[in-house]
Amino acid sequence: MTVGLARPKGLERAATGTTAGVPPRAREVGQGRRPRRVADECAVKTYLADGFSEDQQFFLAVGQAWCGRERPAETERRLTTDPHAPAKFRVYGALRNLTEFADAFRCVAGTPMRPAKICTVW
Repeated sequence: MTVGLARPKGLERAATGTTAGVPPRAREVGQGRRPRRVADECAVKTYLADGFSEDQQFFLAVGQAWCGRERPAETERRLTTDPHAPAKFRVYGALRNLTEFADAFRCVAGTPMRPAKICTVW
């Protein structure tokens, strides 16, 4: 009993003279064109979720990661014992100095989240 072996994909053209069954990227190379990259295809797509762009979603996630509530007594205790800045200022202080944040939300210069003079470290 002989078992027939399946021909590997991409060899159909050589066997039949057609491009049926040949992946699109392989077809482009065979026709002498530069193959498209996946990044090229995805770059033109803008994904929105609840009306927010991808950049806006990123900055919203940063804010939500630091979101929290604490009692005033706990805030005061942490200010005297914890060397780290409170979460509120970790978000406001960092994001208001990023031009990417201001561009994502189209903040007007001179507003609280896009001050006229920003702090840059690097």
